[in-house]
Amino acid sequence: MRNSLLSRLSFGVVLICASLLTTFSWAADLPAHFVYRGSLIHFPENRQEAGQEVKRFQIDAFVDQAADNELVMNYVISENGNGGWHWSQQFGSLTYNTVQNSPGGRAWMLLNNYDESEYEVVFRAPWFEERGQLAEGASWESNPFTFSVKSKENPAGAPSWQVNMKHNLSRDQKLVVASETGLVQQASQTLFMGQGQRFQLDWKLEEQLPLDNNAAAAIAKVWKSLADLQKELGVDLYVPITDLNADQLELTRAKLASLKSEAAGTPFESLVRKIELQTEIGEERADSMAALAANFVGKAAPDFQLTTMRNGAVAKEEYSGKPVVLHFWRYQDQSLKAPYGQTGYLDFLYNQREKSGVKVYGIAVDPRLGDPQTKRSALLQIKKTVRFMNLSYPVTLDDGEILRSFGNPQASAGELPLWVVLSPDGKVVHYFAGHYEVKPNEGLKELDSLLAELLEPAAEK
Repeated sequence: MRNSLLSRLSFGVVLICASLLTTFSWAADLPAHFVYRGSLIHFPENRQEAGQEVKRFQIDAFVDQAADNELVMNYVISENGNGGWHWSQQFGSLTYNTVQNSPGGRAWMLLNNYDESEYEVVFRAPWFEERGQLAEGASWESNPFTFSVKSKENPAGAPSWQVNMKHNLSRDQKLVVASETGLVQQASQTLFMGQGQRFQLDWKLEEQLPLDNNAAAAIAKVWKSLADLQKELGVDLYVPITDLNADQLELTRAKLASLKSEAAGTPFESLVRKIELQTEIGEERADSMAALAANFVGKAAPDFQLTTMRNGAVAKEEYSGKPVVLHFWRYQDQSLKAPYGQTGYLDFLYNQREKSGVKVYGIAVDPRLGDPQTKRSALLQIKKTVRFMNLSYPVTLDDGEILRSFGNPQASAGELPLWVVLSPDGKVVHYFAGHYEVKPNEGLKELDSLLAELLEPAAEK
């Protein structure tokens, strides 16, 4: 049995001339580099209108036999269009048991921005899951699909099956499946985003490139370094991120020189260039945020007036002389997307610390709040998020003026949320833009520890 590439191969970004793949004999053709390409299409509510392409993508996968009757496919997804995964989340591994017809591992996923929200677009497995059922004219039901099969010959004359899968919620699939291997050569998937908006995910296996010993050895070396880095970074592959934190950036920077050397002349060369570029951008952003924080920490907070969602003023006496957490955020982000803007963790912290005198104020930032014609729609969206999250701490309104007085990290390539902690004497003692690293059993540990320190002097009196 050939040595497994499971620990050697993962991903590569290569531009390759497309040619239609016909059928494969695994024993003869592995290890190999598979190239898939496709698009995501949005169909408007008016079914008479043609769909609009919103994203193109390419999947580069390396396939080998991992063990008897088991194949491994390590892959990277490159996206062009609305949104996309951070480089550290673009790759993963699939396995396929050729006897049990059972796929496993992390599914292929795109990350698509639609209607100011992010949606994970999940692919079906690239191997057909009920291969034993394939026959001319066959049909059967396997909840939630009804299957029907026709035979087909592709342009090269190799036999394949055309499989129509009708879903009970209209998430239909149309497939072309290689007769010999059960490999999905072409797929069209119907899916929905937002308020029932229909999309179509089309993809095709376009080329198979054999890997000789030299290519496999070079890929194995750089892949081990990349896989080790991904593991050390500890990034959750299912929670979209926009950047690495300072420690992760430092770790990536330390690995870049060796990565560049190992990736030279391999399919990973362009990916490593992307890692280098995003690391430089992340470091510049971190430096900007550090300089911005230095302008506020240790100094008296700017004067500000909080306004409730009922257009009332929050009396400054309510929080004067107490530790205060100000949480600047849109309060309109997709409520079901982890990490929920971390508002759930903040609400838990508030309920734990409120009796000790800690005050927490959410500050919903939206420029539309400053325009009487758009204020109502903005306010409705904010209220919807607050109700959905069942927040117990008060959420106030800001058209951007209060945020600007605290430096607005977005003007320095940073992001919301912005967390500002004020000491009982009104000084800024903490300034952080972005999401905290959290563990489910610890919550906002860093923030909570800081508040505990601020409460100690009062407890000693």
